[in-house]
Amino acid sequence: MSEKTAPRRRWRMELNLQADTLADMMRELHHIHHRLLEAEYRREPQIRVTSGGKGSGFTLAVDEDPDMDHGRYVEALNAYLGRKSS
Repeated sequence: MSEKTAPRRRWRMELNLQADTLADMMRELHHIHHRLLEAEYRREPQIRVTSGGKGSGFTLAVDEDPDMDHGRYVEALNAYLGRKSS
């Protein structure tokens, strides 16, 4: 990883969620929660979901970088912050 860009953790999520009401949004978040639990159980390294309905819709992308662990993340973060403060 380049020290010019901020490090990213092992798991990353991009979510674009739109809803007509907060209740609609909460229903979609509940749906996303269950989808993530299913993916964890199945050990899926990547999730892609596009969903839409009467009052809400979302796109979800989740990716795993299996080479990144907490120790590597901390090292990369320290290198990034050290370079940035120089």
